[in-house]
Amino acid sequence: YSFDEGYMWGAVNPKLGLYLLTGFRITPNVDVMGGHAGINRGGVIRTLRFSRRWRQQMDTCAGPYRVQFTRPMKEILLSLDANPSGMEWDLRWLGASPAHLSSHHLAISHGRRTTDQSRYNQVGYVEGWAKIDGERFDLDAKDWLAIRDHSWGVYEGRPPLGGHNKWLPPLEVPAVRRALRFSFFFMTDN
Repeated sequence: YSFDEGYMWGAVNPKLGLYLLTGFRITPNVDVMGGHAGINRGGVIRTLRFSRRWRQQMDTCAGPYRVQFTRPMKEILLSLDANPSGMEWDLRWLGASPAHLSSHHLAISHGRRTTDQSRYNQVGYVEGWAKIDGERFDLDAKDWLAIRDHSWGVYEGRPPLGGHNKWLPPLEVPAVRRALRFSFFFMTDN
């Protein structure tokens, strides 16, 4: 049940104090696609959440939200049509360099894999437009930096998945506990 695959994109313009963040996860074994679209404007965060059944329409869209992988690893279209949240956008994400594959994360408890996860990250640019409560912002690739993350694997014990822990032995406490994952994205002119 706990296998899933997820995507995340972020775009930031420090001069404007704007950060756009969006992503979704597909959990095929429980027939769910769920995600979010959000804006941090001057420290005020607004988020739209969505979910739907996966197998009825195996596509990367839900309601007003749509992602199109037009040129793998190079160009991705991100759309959020008009909706009651007051946020909407039409963005073109452009990869600036090859993706970076992170170290594989494997955790085992009592011989059972509790985490078996892979991911890559990529930096880039974004262009297009975004609206917040009717105010339009034009995104120019020279002023907006962008990131993306793609991960997949087993993520045991994450709500709302689970419910079978009563049938399993308690998780072992590892000698070194993983408490925080920190990603630092950057790029240079070269």
